[in-house]
Amino acid sequence: MPRQDDREAERTLYLAVQQMRRELEKGDPEFALRILVEVIRQLSAADDLSEATQPPSMGSAKWDALITAAVRYACRISGQETPVWTQPKRLPAEWFPYDFRPLSEAWKDLSRRETPPEFAEVRISIRERSLHGAG
Repeated sequence: MPRQDDREAERTLYLAVQQMRRELEKGDPEFALRILVEVIRQLSAADDLSEATQPPSMGSAKWDALITAAVRYACRISGQETPVWTQPKRLPAEWFPYDFRPLSEAWKDLSRRETPPEFAEVRISIRERSLHGAG
């Protein structure tokens, strides 16, 4: 896969955050998560995100933590240094981003086991395969 220009990756992140926020305002967290999957794909194709600037807030501590963890995850899987602003900030309680639909305890346990460390350290439980579009 060709590497993405760093400024293009930063712009992708900024625009995606705006679009995700609009989807959340419309009550569509599922589509916002689909956008996140694409963001991870594009950011992991960038050459260097270490100097990327922090995108605007999503208006929610949970979603801000999700974006930050996603950037850290994209950096790890592509062997990049993480931007300074991505230092983890733990949520006060565990959060399952797919909580807009019923989640069984078995599903929650599976999600916890399959959550990448960048998300687990901020108390977000999401299966790694969900971050690649395989919900």
